[in-house]
Amino acid sequence: MAYATANRQAAAFVQVLRPPVPLPDGFAAPEVQAEYGRWKDAASEHASRNRRLRVVREEEVAGLFRCAALEGNYGRQPVQSTVCVGAAGGQMLRLRVSMPRRDPPAADAGAFVREVAAALRR
Repeated sequence: MAYATANRQAAAFVQVLRPPVPLPDGFAAPEVQAEYGRWKDAASEHASRNRRLRVVREEEVAGLFRCAALEGNYGRQPVQSTVCVGAAGGQMLRLRVSMPRRDPPAADAGAFVREVAAALRR
C-alpha cells in the first residue's frame, strides 16, 4: 500500500510480508527484531555515496512497531525518513515514510504509523 501527500512532498508505504509461521502481534518476536535490524541497516548503512541517512532516534510506536527516525541527504536535498517493522494478525509489516527535511515537516510520520496501527486493530 503506497501513500503520498497531495503535493507529493511526502511519500509512504506499507509492505505485508507473509512469514512461514504466524507471528504474535508487536515487535518482540525474534523474526521481527531481525527484520527491523535489516530494514534499518538497509536504510542507513547501505546507502549510496549520494544517499546518506543516519539513525537519530529509535522508538516503539503504538505497541505494534519498532521504528527508527533517520536524517541525511539525497544529493543536496536534506531528507528525513522513518522505517518501522512490526507484526499484526500473524503477518509481518514494514513501513517507511520519507520527505524533504523542513520545518514544519511536510507530513507527520508518527501519525501515519499510529493510524496504520489503529487500522490493524479494528
